[in-house]
Amino acid sequence: MTTKQSLSVLLVDDELRITELLSFTLRKQPYEITTAQFGQQALDIMGEQSIDILVTDIRMPGMSGLELTRRVRTEHPHTQVIIVSAHGDLDSAVEALKLGAVDFLQKPVDPKVLQLSLNSSAEKFRLRAELNIANRALEQEKETLAVTVNSIGDAVIATDLDGNITLMNRVAEELTGWLRDDAYTEPLTKVFHIINEKTRAICENPVEKVLKTGRIIGLANHTVLLAKDGSEISIADSAAPIRNSHSEIIGTVLVFRDVTHENILNAELSKTKKLESVGLLAGGIAHDFNNVLTGIMGNINLARGLINKDHEASAFLEIAESASKRASKLTHQLLTFSKGGEPIVELTSIYSLIHECAHFTLTGSGVACRIDQGAELWGAIIDPGQIDQVIQNILLNARQAMPEGGTINILCENFIHSDNEQKVLPIDPGDYLRIVISDEGIGIPAELVEKIFDPYFTTKQKGSGLGMAVSQAIINKHRGFIGCTSKPGQGSVFTIYLPAERKPVTKKVAETTKHKGSGKIMVMDDEAMIATLAENMLESCGYNAVSVCDGEEALELYKEAMDSSQTYDIVIMDLTIPGGLGGKEAISKLLAIDPKATAIVSSGYSNDPVMANYRDYGFKGCLSKPYLKDSLAGLVSKLMSEPD
Repeated sequence: MTTKQSLSVLLVDDELRITELLSFTLRKQPYEITTAQFGQQALDIMGEQSIDILVTDIRMPGMSGLELTRRVRTEHPHTQVIIVSAHGDLDSAVEALKLGAVDFLQKPVDPKVLQLSLNSSAEKFRLRAELNIANRALEQEKETLAVTVNSIGDAVIATDLDGNITLMNRVAEELTGWLRDDAYTEPLTKVFHIINEKTRAICENPVEKVLKTGRIIGLANHTVLLAKDGSEISIADSAAPIRNSHSEIIGTVLVFRDVTHENILNAELSKTKKLESVGLLAGGIAHDFNNVLTGIMGNINLARGLINKDHEASAFLEIAESASKRASKLTHQLLTFSKGGEPIVELTSIYSLIHECAHFTLTGSGVACRIDQGAELWGAIIDPGQIDQVIQNILLNARQAMPEGGTINILCENFIHSDNEQKVLPIDPGDYLRIVISDEGIGIPAELVEKIFDPYFTTKQKGSGLGMAVSQAIINKHRGFIGCTSKPGQGSVFTIYLPAERKPVTKKVAETTKHKGSGKIMVMDDEAMIATLAENMLESCGYNAVSVCDGEEALELYKEAMDSSQTYDIVIMDLTIPGGLGGKEAISKLLAIDPKATAIVSSGYSNDPVMANYRDYGFKGCLSKPYLKDSLAGLVSKLMSEPD
């Protein structure tokens, strides 16, 4: 039906001889010929089969050719009509053409003229068929484009040369807040409103820049899209010209995506990398500083032991030793920050620890502190240095929340956590110490309370946002729990749960015991100052001490002693020896030589896993730097008295 070779033609005339004559004339032409003698018969035929061209007489009984044309154009709009008339009056021709006839022929019909008219109609059918094919292809292409554009994960907006929107996908709708139907024909600047995140200045229209330069352009960093509802979205995008087959610009296409979450992740990653770098630096500084402090504290400690308490220098040496201990606490915090290592726990009086920390943190601040404790308070199984850091962070925050002064109330009490309460507190059932610290500060808004333990979250202009994050990490390492409740204007309450042992612990009093003993001790340390100090401390207690600078020398010396039946009673090994064999590597070789060897690991990296789990590596004890004479001599005495 759509090509000349298959066109069907219906000849209508009330005179049978005319339809027969025309049929005979067209017999050799590639048409399917059907005939009818009156209008209604023609309509019936067209109701049963498809007719491409209708050739009808204008004057017929019952229904005229003009009426038939009118009916056909209404009921079969794709059929072309050719009118044939013996009268040839102008009015009839005009009326026929008005009704939609494609040609008007006079009787008698010249076969050549009829053939030309039919050929013209056939050409129209061919062109119409090609147009239909092209339209279908265009519609399919449009549908494919629409499906493709809507399947893209990025937002897409296309504009014409005037910058008005001609296309917009689903993601663009979501990001801009504009529906496609509302955005079409609107200027891009009305729908795609962008500003600089930092300066808040309006950004240059990317479409204008593309049309001006004819090149692909990208948005600058820190570009924010202001959505229709006023929300802000960080975006990254590019705009490019749309060109036709002649490379002429006919519009632009803008592709952009939401990078808000990506920017947050990148910022966090950058902070993490900086934190790691600072952590490595802090760890290195703390280790080196601990070595220096060991020399300072140790020699002050030795000097105090050489003079009487009533000597005028005794008080000054005591102050110097106390200041060194404070410095040691600072380095311990640096190590916790840098390594986040396992706590080295010991049974500790939590009341005494908090009392000392509060005195140190709040002195001179105008903030008072009241500390209450329950009856027969149990001992806390903690790393004193790490928990001191947690308490100090909380007290510092409370102090800053009360610039005009106030009171911090602290309650320490025993707490038994049962299986029934496990859903309330995310800790294992068992014995705990509960520490409740409340202040009278400005409080924290409800929406921010949940964020205070997030890394880098801070409400202070110069805060790092690490204090509470590190505190939570420390408590978690202790298998405890820390929580916070707060209301604006009513202060904040921090509650801490720490593992405990049902054994009261009193504050350790500075030991006055004169550690005296005998035995052969080897000290392995690459720092000559520390090695010499340890020798002096041990020899002042009656031990025979010798020092070496690395693991290789220590092993060689130990072998020689074994061969001469003068084995060393204890070997004190520095954990790490730069460029040499440290204690971590040397201990296995030492035990291979002598499985009964007694070794102590010592390090300025007090948070190193080897220090926390020294027995797993074969050591019998650990000694964190900096250390005093009593700590060293006490540990040596303890190990010397233990059975093999």
